Amino acid sequence: MLVHGVGVGPEAFTAVARRLSEDGRSVRRIVRPGYDDADPNPSTVFEPFGLETQVDLIIEGIMQRNEQPTVWVGVSGGATLGVIAAARRPGVIAGALLHEPLIGSSAAALHDGVQAAAARLRIGQREPATVESSAAGFVAGLVGAESWAALGSAGRASVVARAGLVGTEVPYFARFEAPSVDDDDVPVVITVGAKSPVPRHEAAERAAELLRGTVVVIPGVGHLPQVEAPDAFAELIRSIA
Repeated sequence: MLVHGVGVGPEAFTAVARRLSEDGRSVRRIVRPGYDDADPNPSTVFEPFGLETQVDLIIEGIMQRNEQPTVWVGVSGGATLGVIAAARRPGVIAGALLHEPLIGSSAAALHDGVQAAAARLRIGQREPATVESSAAGFVAGLVGAESWAALGSAGRASVVARAGLVGTEVPYFARFEAPSVDDDDVPVVITVGAKSPVPRHEAAERAAELLRGTVVVIPGVGHLPQVEAPDAFAELIRSIA
């Protein structure tokens, strides 16, 4: 189960999903609220559900489909949602691979950076003329320059088209605080890009402590491994799924 983050939607997992499907695996790309671009309307500001509600809906969907226990693969915001799922230990979650989740004030440097960026985004969203540029600036800063470039022109345009949604979603993630767990019944792997800045690495180590997981550094990538190195990321997923 592939779960995307803020601004960068399920389409970013296309190459990874194709590679995982080639060996007969059942792969599902989750589409979070507002990211269904079948009939895009960039002028619409979506009201996303709270993070815990989104996790509840995803887990409920797995149960309704009577699927086998699922590995939650999340990147960025999708990894943050995966922190909630992993901490709850539902029987339908067999494991989790979470790339660079937010964990709140438990990782102070990253948390402070996200808070500052969220404040700038709020200011930019107040003026209609700056909504798109402020959303693009927030996501570009969140993922880093190399990862932003790796999205390509189409990927960056998708972020801009979702500007209103980005502005609506960010407060939910900015105030998130990760829970801790008392056991290691569900295997959790926290990944971080080798090219990502130090606060991301510190947050990965702390996330692993909270969730009783392990940390894997992915060579040659930053915040968006599904875009920057889909072959390597798919292979890593195969190793735990």
